[in-house]
Formats: sequence, C-alpha cells, structure tokens
Amino acid sequence: MENKNPSSEKYIRLARINEFITYFVVFSGLAVIQLPIPQDFDKNNIYLLTLVAILFTFVWHRLIPKRYSGLAKNTAEALIDILAIFVLVSITGGIRSYFSFIYFLPVLSSTVYMPLRTSLLVVLVASVLIFSQLVGSFGTNDFPGLVGLAALQIWAVWLIASYGRFLGGEIDIAKKKEEETKLEEIHEVDILKDEFIFIISHELRSPITVIRGYLEILTSESSEKLDTKIKSILDKAFITSNKLAGLVSLLLEVARLETGKIKFYIQSVSVKESLDKVYYNLKSELKEKNISLSSKIPGDFRAKVDGERLEEILSIIIENSINFTPEFGKVEITSEKKEGVIEIKVADNGVGMSQEKKEHLFEKFYTEKTGLERTDIKGINIGMYVVKQLLLKMSGNISIDSEIGKGTTFIITIPDAKQN
Repeated sequence: MENKNPSSEKYIRLARINEFITYFVVFSGLAVIQLPIPQDFDKNNIYLLTLVAILFTFVWHRLIPKRYSGLAKNTAEALIDILAIFVLVSITGGIRSYFSFIYFLPVLSSTVYMPLRTSLLVVLVASVLIFSQLVGSFGTNDFPGLVGLAALQIWAVWLIASYGRFLGGEIDIAKKKEEETKLEEIHEVDILKDEFIFIISHELRSPITVIRGYLEILTSESSEKLDTKIKSILDKAFITSNKLAGLVSLLLEVARLETGKIKFYIQSVSVKESLDKVYYNLKSELKEKNISLSSKIPGDFRAKVDGERLEEILSIIIENSINFTPEFGKVEITSEKKEGVIEIKVADNGVGMSQEKKEHLFEKFYTEKTGLERTDIKGINIGMYVVKQLLLKMSGNISIDSEIGKGTTFIITIPDAKQN
C-alpha cells in the first residue's frame, strides 16, 4: 500500500520532477549536439550514454513500485545522475566540457527538497568528481589554468547549492504561512458558525417553550373534554415539541461549549431528586412506548456537580435508551459509590450497538461503515457529545457497555459531594 504521509508525497513529487527533467535534458541535448559546437567529441558515445539514461529513467521511475519512494531512493538517483554527468563531461572534453553546467540540476533539486546532510553529500560528490578530472593533466603546462577552471566550476556548484537551500527554506516558510493563514480562516469561520448556532438556538428556544406550554395545558387540564383521537394527536405533538426543544437546547449547549460561554454552578446535588425531575419530563415518552423505568438511587447520594447539567445529562442518556428500546422494554437505573465518585448505570434491553458505533459514540459527527459501497451512514451524536463534554468539565466521565441485540449500559461517574 502506498505511503501517504507528507514526507513520502514530497519525495514522490521530486521523483516526478526528476523524471521529466531527465527526459527533457536527454532529448533537448540530442538536438543541441547537432549544432556546430566548436569542440570535437565522439557523438556515438553520447548516443550510447543517452540510450542508457533513457532505459535507466524508465526502469527507475516506471518499474520500481512507488512504495519504495523516499529519501534513500531520491538520494541514490541524485548520485547516479551526477555519475552520468561525470561520464558525459569526461567524453566531451573533461574539465573544459561545455556540459559541466548540467551538474547544477541534481545539485539544485537535492538542496531544495532534501535534508541538509543529503544535499551536502550530493554537492561533495559533485565537487570531488569535478576535481578528479584534473588527474590526467597533472604536471602539464595547462594544469594551473585547469585548476582555476575546476575551482570556478566547484564554486558555481556550491553557489547553486547555497541558493537551493535558501530557496527551499523560503518555500517552507511560505507554505507554513499559507497553512497558518488557512487555519486562522477556518478558525474564524468556526467561531462565526458557533456564534450563529448560539444566536439561532437562543432565538428558537422562546417560541418552542410557548408552544410546549400550550400543548401541555391542552393535554392535561382539558384532557377530559377532548376527543380521544384529538387527545392522541395532541399527546404526540407535545412529545414532538419536547424533542424539538431538546434538540434546540443541545445545539445551544454545543455552541456554549465551543465558544466557552458555558457556566457551571458546582454544588451538592441530590442524585435522586435530579432523576425524579428527569422522570417527570420523560414520562409521556415512556408511556407512549410502554417502557418501564425502575431506579435504585439511595436518597442520601449527593454529587458535587451543576444540578441543571446533571439533569440534562441524565435526560439525554435515558431518552437515548428509550429511543433504542422496543415497545414493552425496560430501563433500569442503579447507583453505587466508588473511591470518591458516584457511579450511575443506565441499562436498557434495547437493540444495542456495534463496536464501531461505540468507538464514535461521543463524537459530534461520525460515518458508520456498512460494508456496502455508497451506503455508509452519516450520524449525528450531538447529545452524547454534549454529555461527554459536560461530564469532563465537571470532573466526571462516561463509558459504555453494549452488545447488539442485548441492550446497552451507560456508566456515568461524577464526584461524590461527601468526599470533597
């Protein structure tokens, strides 16, 4: 499998550039040597070297799998290219060859894309090969001039290398600034999005509360005067309005969490009293599905939390259990003390959930894999995300034990007020 990390991608990109440059140099070079160059050399040797270069480039870039791409492969290619250039220079006049400038290509690419140690190795090899071309002229009258020419070429190679390092550094800085700018823009958009959700949720809350109030009056005080069918419709409307109000509250809570506007009033809170309030608000939903809810919470259990947030947490979890428990099912709530915390378990005999869903349950958004093409299920876990975040901010936590077809148990831990 091809490695997709940023470093590997960079070297794959460099390999593509080197392949293109090699073909361009080879074919354009064949055209150039047809011109009347004022220097004698055997073109047959160049044609042979060109054929070898083309074959090597094809095998190197097309037949070797991309999974082997990386620093080592690119370094080896740069050194092989320098050796090929050395051969070309040697057969076209040695130190006086018009083709000495081609050393600049592998040197520049290595200094721009590769680490300092690697680029230094490439530059040193090029320098040594240039200097080695003086061996045959040692002791001749031309030697002093050739030394100066070699020094000039080596100086040019190091100059190109220095420029390459500087250019590579500037490219990295520019990329980092661009990434930082993008991240800042994304952050600003997220802030605006959260502010928008906060404002919309806050504005929706009041009219929904009014609608719920009217529906509650109609379904309670006037229930005896209403037709059975109308009463059933109103009951369902009231339950739906409760769900809508809950969703708006969750969106508002998410916005508060994301923008840091959420406040906590930590105090000693009766767990049983909080649960009783939640039960009162959910009794219509329990009745509609004929689900029994039993609780075994000692009256003296007190938690050091925000009471309103605890009710919200319990409401979300119990409502989730109701939603995923079939008709005539049951939900059991138990509690016990453990090392400075109160552990609350909410267990149902519902449909349960897969291991994958459990792993993503406390994320805002997730995609559940079905194993079928184009049938992945995109889910929203706003409620469970809020539960997790609220508990963490109150020094609590939540875990889950579930099995498909056997139900789900939520395990909540909150600080024990009597131990703090």
